[in-house]
Order: sequence, then C-alpha cells, then structure tokens
Amino acid sequence: AAFLESWLLGEIDRTPEELIAFADEINTLLRRSSLLLSTQDGEVTIGPADRGEYLEHLSGVGDFLTEEELETYRSAFQPELTEGEQITGVNPVSAFFTSYYQRPEELNFEEFLRYLPGSESVKDDPDDPEFQALTAHPLWPFDGDLAPTPIHRYSRQVVDQVLERYTGITSAELSGLGMDTVIYLEEYDAWYNFTSDYGPGMFIPVYGLREGSTVTLWEQSSGNGTSGDALTLEESEDGFHILSHLPGA
Repeated sequence: AAFLESWLLGEIDRTPEELIAFADEINTLLRRSSLLLSTQDGEVTIGPADRGEYLEHLSGVGDFLTEEELETYRSAFQPELTEGEQITGVNPVSAFFTSYYQRPEELNFEEFLRYLPGSESVKDDPDDPEFQALTAHPLWPFDGDLAPTPIHRYSRQVVDQVLERYTGITSAELSGLGMDTVIYLEEYDAWYNFTSDYGPGMFIPVYGLREGSTVTLWEQSSGNGTSGDALTLEESEDGFHILSHLPGA
C-alpha cells in the first residue's frame, strides 16, 4: 500500500509494467494465504474467506481502471453470448484472441476464422457445384469427396462485418497471414473451414490502464517473470476498436 501511495504522489517513478509486476507478487502471496479477518470498506469479515475477492488489481491507482471498468470489459469479452441464463451463441470478439499481432491487419486469418460465428453450412453433396469446387481445391483436407466434419462457409460480407465492428478494417486490408491455408472460392466470394470442436479465444483482464482514449488491458501473469498478454483498444462513444494483441513481455 505504501509503495502504491508513494507512486501515486509522484515520490517514485515506476512504469505500469513494474507496478503490475509488483501487484503480481502480492497476488502470488495472497493465493498461498488464507484470509482470516478483514475490515475492508468498514465491514468485518471473519474467514477463512475467498481470497479472489481481495486480489490486487491496481483498481483506481492513478490512471489504472477501476474494478467496475475491468468487469465491463470482462463481460464484453465473454466467449459465449447469453440472454438471462440462456446461451445464445458465440461472441465474435473471441476470434481476435486466437493469435498475436501488433496491428489488426497482421492477425492470423486461419486462426481468426477457426471459431468465428456467422458461418453457413455446406452439404457434402457430390452433385452440388459448390461442394465439387471444394473437393477440387488444392487445400481440400480429406481423401476423396467425403467430409467427416462440418463444412463452414464464411462470406466476405460476414467476415468484413466482424472486422469492421471490432477493428475498423476489412478483409481487403489484412496482410494475408494465414490466408494461404484457408480455402477461398472466388465464385462464391467466401472462405471455408472444417472445425467440429469448440475452442474460442479467451481474454480475461485483471489490470487496465487508460491513456486518453487508449486502453491497455493485461491478463494475469503466467508466473514465469513475464506480464500477462496485453490487449490495446481505442475507445469510442459506440464501443472500441482493437489496436493490438500481444504476448506477455
């Protein structure tokens, strides 16, 4: 607490990464401890109690996000869309957490597409021209003309809608990373994949720092001396655009 107070008053100079590393050390100790008594916020709690409620998130220290602000982003990044207690679908923002990039144009398109919602199914009908075009493509992944997994079609319109919503770019602006490993049929202006499992990208922020309209969020450190993965956003009145998604340094 004295360390954070001194930093806030400008008595010591520390980078956000150093503050996060300090908070990680505190949290490592807390996870190995049992809370027996607390008077936080003027309320007496007699333990043992859940330590998760008392972890250090740097909430409200300087320009760090408050816990309420962090929770807003955690909710926005949930991999499943819900209505009440009902799961209604996959959150499309999850597709942006499946690869690392310094700018969204450099995301891995194959990984981005793997669990992206909004696809249409293609039947493995040997008489269907679209299916025939798929089986004739050099990237057709199966022996013969039988597809043992679902075939998903992603129209350019669907892909561009998601990219524009969360990054402000379109598929035409992508660098091409991962595109050469995904089937694209020009006559249908669509990409295809064959996933049958479910593994959306995850990002659970535990720290956040606001600098003007730019927000950087960090996940929990893996404990190997590096910070957690970092997600940088540009906030706007109608939401945010993702600027980068980078591994812990």
